[in-house]
Amino acid sequence: MSDAHITRHQNSLRASWETAATQALQARSFPHRYIPRPPTHRPLSREASSLALPASALLTYGGTG
Repeated sequence: MSDAHITRHQNSLRASWETAATQALQARSFPHRYIPRPPTHRPLSREASSLALPASALLTYGGTG
């Protein structure tokens, strides 16, 4: 690589580190903006809802309803 390529690469790395640092500082300064939202509720599929039942219910109803 020529010196120009190396310099361009170093500049792009420095820029990405600077944006990452400013994002981290912003997240620390304004935490209420960066709280991840809970996923929207989706109705469970039949397999997932059967897994959510207690084991006694699975034994009583044979696993699949």
